[in-house]
Formats: sequence, C-alpha cells, structure tokens
Amino acid sequence: MAPPELIRMLPGTMLVTQMEALRGLVGRLMADMGPLTHLSASWHLPLYRRARVLADDQAVHQHPIWQNPTVDLGGLPVLVVGGLAAGPQVLSALQDWLHRIGCRTLLAPTQYGVACGQRAAIAVEHALSRHVNATGEQAVIIAYSRGGQFARAVAVRRPELVRGLITLGSPLTRMLGVYPVALLKVVGLGVVGSLGVPRLFRASCLWGDCCRPLRDDLTGTFPDHVPFLSIFSRQDEVVPWEVSLDPAARHREICTTHRGLITSPVAFQLLAQELTTHLASASVDTIMQAYREVSGSKDYSPFADLDTPSKALPGPGSSELIERAAGLL
Repeated sequence: MAPPELIRMLPGTMLVTQMEALRGLVGRLMADMGPLTHLSASWHLPLYRRARVLADDQAVHQHPIWQNPTVDLGGLPVLVVGGLAAGPQVLSALQDWLHRIGCRTLLAPTQYGVACGQRAAIAVEHALSRHVNATGEQAVIIAYSRGGQFARAVAVRRPELVRGLITLGSPLTRMLGVYPVALLKVVGLGVVGSLGVPRLFRASCLWGDCCRPLRDDLTGTFPDHVPFLSIFSRQDEVVPWEVSLDPAARHREICTTHRGLITSPVAFQLLAQELTTHLASASVDTIMQAYREVSGSKDYSPFADLDTPSKALPGPGSSELIERAAGLL
C-alpha cells in the first residue's frame, strides 16, 4: 500500500492530518486488507466500523444525491428522532440532506436517547404536535436507532398526526435489542440512573410502571393507514438486524454500518424513494379533500364510478374543481 500523500498547509511546512489521511486510505484499506476487514465486520470489531464510517462520510458528500439532488419534496414536514447518543451533531448529515431535498425538518428533543423511554416518547409526541401545528400538515417521522422505539409508540398514540414512519436500525421487537458491547454501555447507564442520577433511564424501565405505556405501544397494534418502513443492515454492529423486523412494517435491507444508516448514499437513496411516495399519496389525499369540499359531500370520492362520466364529476364544473384542488396543494 502506497504511503499517504503529504498535505502542504503553510509555506515551508508539511503536515499530515489524521482525518484526511484516514479518509484517503479508506478505499485502499478495504481493497488491500479485504479479508481482514470482512473478518472484522463479522465479529463487529472497531477496525471495520471505523473504516466504513469514514467511507460513508466521504462518499455521501461526493455523491450526486448530496451535491445535486433531483428530488424536491416541496416543504414536506419531517420529524427526526435520534437514538442513544445521537444528538444534533450525529444527525446533522441527515438533517442537512433533508433540507437539500426540500423538507421542513424538526429534531425531536430526546435527551440523546438516555432518558426514561416513556418521557422521551412524550417529548417526541409534543414535538410532533408542534411541527404539525406549525406546518398545517401531517409529518413523516424518520427515527434512528432507539429513537424508533419512541417513534413507533407515538405513531400508535397519535396516528392522525403521522403521514408515515421510517425507522433506521431500530430495535423494535426487543427493548434491549443490541449487541453485547453496546449492551454493556446501556446497562452501565441504567445502573447509574437507578442510583439516582437524574435524566437517565433506570433498570426499572424494563418492568416498572413508568415505561409500561411504551412497552405496550411497542407491541401494540399499529394503525393500518400509516405507512411503516423499517430499514436495517446485516452489517449493523450495534443493533442485530433481526430485532428491526417489526411485523407491522415493510422491511428493506441495505449494506452499511449502524451510523451509515443516517450517512450513506444508499440510505439516502432509499429515503428519497420512500419520502417521494409519501408526498405523492398526500397529494392524492389533498385532491380528494378538495373534491369533497367543492361537491359538498363528506363521503364523496372522485375515483368512484369512473365508468359513468355523469357520476364521476357531480356538482361544479371540472375547471372549478381543478382550481380548488390546486389551491389546496
């Protein structure tokens, strides 16, 4: 493997920055040490994780989906929900990209995912309500890691506010659905919280009354009319992919790390497809609402009896219907 190139920072001086050198070496590392990185991936070791994180960070900013996105979602409201240790900085790439494709985003305050689960779910619910009130539209929820647990519960409680739910590497079928290394950190936080440190979840959250509503909503019936997509990766080194397979959701697999689920081009491409679908379905609903308002019938559907022209467009003329629908879009 060739040595890293030196970067000239100031006249007469030479400096190799660790980050730039590592980013430049990622491709060669994956190619020249392929068997080692694959072994590291299968054992969830740091070598593979760091290499993939750097590769994903570099790839997404150089990819056309970031530099020149072809999708414009026209102000689609999106609530972003982070997971354990996923604050604004970790979620910044996802939020920046959502802004680039025309979404109106709001980051739910989950206290870095370390708070009592029920309290975090209530905070997400309040944030969703504020966002819907501010935009005047239902919002799509995009939830990462543990944030998917909070988001699923909120979708069950307030389906009238939710246009769709997308989870990324979320443990949906088990409260502690993480690999042993991450589990040690979670247990440590739980012990500290149980000793009385404020704003941390406690061991009793697994069986106590405080988080019973959250546990019930994680296993409860999901509203049929709310689209639900769970995106997972078998290369996820934090959350086992099996616990992302919520029976109520559609499932899509991509090849990336846990963090890559919110930074990689392949994740953004899949999100763009799903969000476009939500926008299209919302437009149809808005047009149907316009037809109902203009025709004066709450139960009328413009797509009923299309074989009979006289029944397809009752009431006002088609030009008025089109103008009214356009005004509502």
